[in-house]
Amino acid sequence: MVGELVGVAELLVSELVANAVRAQGEDGAWVGVRFVFSGERLRLEVRDGSAEQPVLNDDVEEDAECGRGLGLVDAVASGWGVVPDGIGKVVWAELTVAVAAAGTE
Repeated sequence: MVGELVGVAELLVSELVANAVRAQGEDGAWVGVRFVFSGERLRLEVRDGSAEQPVLNDDVEEDAECGRGLGLVDAVASGWGVVPDGIGKVVWAELTVAVAAAGTE
């Protein structure tokens, strides 16, 4: 069960970090990652210095090279959201052990 959770968490962190780096543009100030495990929930947080809010694209072109990451996060995570932090934002996603196991089958 832990192996499935790690694989899905890795996918989510990869997508969230890629979005954070892209949001900061060429300046690329900084990106922070935090994991919080409590009971049967794993919360993944990615912080960046951009106030730009992520956008869930429902109609990405089939041949588009980007734009699907947040849709993937939305499909796999138990929940996700954005919290402004005064400097930039924190984009978070949560997983439960049951959701992680179902998402990898």
